[in-house]
Amino acid sequence: MLCFAQLANALSVRSMYRSIFSITLFNNKGMWLAIISTVILQLLIVFIPFLQNIFKTKALNWELGSIILIEIFVCTLLFEFIKLINKRKYLKTV
Repeated sequence: MLCFAQLANALSVRSMYRSIFSITLFNNKGMWLAIISTVILQLLIVFIPFLQNIFKTKALNWELGSIILIEIFVCTLLFEFIKLINKRKYLKTV
């Protein structure tokens, strides 16, 4: 499930200076296809009993899932804060 953090990271690092909220999120259809496919496959592997046996996974409880969602949110905010600092430094040098 921690692959979801990497998916959020992939969205966040599309630009070094511009916020994820200021750029058009849906410009890159290939990236969104990859993200949606990854989410679907990951959820299937983790929650479908037949696939759990094949991939040796176990379903996460809601507490752990909540922790992962919070971690994704915090990491995304940290990336955005770092971008803000980098943007200010960049604008001072230009």
